[in-house]
Amino acid sequence: EFLPDGLLLRFLEYLTIDESCDLSCCSKQIRKTVDMFKGYECCSIISDIDSKNLQTVADALRNNTTLSKLSLLKNRIGAKGLLAITSALTVSGTNHNRTLTTLALEGNTLGPMGADLIAEALKDNKTLINLFLMSNEISDAGAKDIAEALKVNTTLHILYLRENQIGGAGAKSIAEALKVNKSLT
Repeated sequence: EFLPDGLLLRFLEYLTIDESCDLSCCSKQIRKTVDMFKGYECCSIISDIDSKNLQTVADALRNNTTLSKLSLLKNRIGAKGLLAITSALTVSGTNHNRTLTTLALEGNTLGPMGADLIAEALKDNKTLINLFLMSNEISDAGAKDIAEALKVNTTLHILYLRENQIGGAGAKSIAEALKVNKSLT
């Protein structure tokens, strides 16, 4: 399945597509847009994407060699859609992104399950430096999962977790992890 032309055009405005991409299934307008926007390093999709369409974005992310920043603020991603993105960032996969340094997922209602997926990716990912997870209802359970990942992750420098319903137990887990993690600033 493909993203609707309008959404795909907005995505392609920022996503670098290399010469090996097969665009034969795309409309002439999309092929023209791809040619116009080669070389961009940042993609911002502020709305109108759900977990179904996110798989297409994740597939593009997997093969992209220049995208360094991806913003998916206030979408309807949920844990299912997040799985597609985190699998594209996980080194243990056969094909993964090696260039993404900033991922913004603010306001996506990821919940504790989404936090667990992010935590698993953080244990393995070696390129992500900035991670924005504000307003995702992560809770104490999700904070504990992220804390465990922070104990082994050595590349993340910035992590935003405000407005996530994290109480004392979750905050304590993060604080304990910060005693071990020396990369977060």
